[in-house]
Amino acid sequence: MKRMILAVALAAMGLLGWTNFSQAGRMPDPGIALDTAQAHQTVVYHDNFAGLSTAQVQAVASGGSTLLLGVYDSAGNLVAFNTGSSPTASWTPLLSQEYTIKVLNPNDSAVGFVIRTN
Repeated sequence: MKRMILAVALAAMGLLGWTNFSQAGRMPDPGIALDTAQAHQTVVYHDNFAGLSTAQVQAVASGGSTLLLGVYDSAGNLVAFNTGSSPTASWTPLLSQEYTIKVLNPNDSAVGFVIRTN
């Protein structure tokens, strides 16, 4: 079932303009994952991004549910934030370093989502 959902999500990404993501950013390669955030819970990722290149993260919620997307540098500072059914966070790291990506589900039920980094 997850493979079918992922296939549908991947097909939808082209319709959502994901092809506009810049090609530099996450090291060593762009990433994509299918995940679920339980009600009022946060899913956390740790990814490295290249310095002086535009970094982008997008989460697309199933069913149009709202998600909160936050990106924090290695010192814990919030560097990018967005909210909505397909929030995108963009920033330009000054240095190559590990960033923490948090996807918060503020809803009263679990929400499946696809997350993508450039």
